[in-house]
Amino acid sequence: MKKITLLIMITTVSGGLISACAPPLDITSVAPTYETLLSPPIGETASAQTGDPIIEMTHALSVPAIKFMSDCSFGERRDLAGTGTVTYTVSRDAVFTRDNLTNGVPGYCGTPMQYTPPLGDIPVAHCVAVNGNNLIAFPGSGKLLTSNCQVKPHNVMAEDKDSIKRQLLYDGKSGTTLHLSYREFYGDMARPAFTQEVSYDLAQDTVIGFKGARFEVMDANNTGIRYRVLKGF
Repeated sequence: MKKITLLIMITTVSGGLISACAPPLDITSVAPTYETLLSPPIGETASAQTGDPIIEMTHALSVPAIKFMSDCSFGERRDLAGTGTVTYTVSRDAVFTRDNLTNGVPGYCGTPMQYTPPLGDIPVAHCVAVNGNNLIAFPGSGKLLTSNCQVKPHNVMAEDKDSIKRQLLYDGKSGTTLHLSYREFYGDMARPAFTQEVSYDLAQDTVIGFKGARFEVMDANNTGIRYRVLKGF
């Protein structure tokens, strides 16, 4: 496990950066990327019961992040009157997502617990900078005093609510005939015009294709199916 040193972006209680006659900071928001989610993955042998999806595809928002590997704390000296040294704690498995680029330095932001003796425990959003095992100067930050934190790269995925979800469901088997149904969803609502039932004769071919998707039937009966996805929609 690599130990990665963190440097915290110092904020006021209201979340503003300390300017103190420093030149303006160049802060650029980081937009998430879009990724296709296919379940199960191509080439993986899977099984499903009658009525269950056998192929499902949608799109998701992907955001780079860091994950804390253990409970940890770090301290900084703040140059605001009455604050002095501030100690921050972060719990194991906490995730800070990449939120911005400040003067070209990536900022991973989240909410630790801030402990300031005169003020007590206050949850305040902070951003951290990481660079392998080395400390780097995060623009606008103060002076890091102590750190015992370990983090690792992480990725946060969230389903895109504006994406169309496609599902191919297993509807059972009669003789050599395989029954499937296809559905599309926008948000949580099914699209009636995009619902269809189809049947295939396994005696002709065990590779089934529908709307670009391909899967190979390895075993099927009226209660379930075992298969391998060859291609998504």
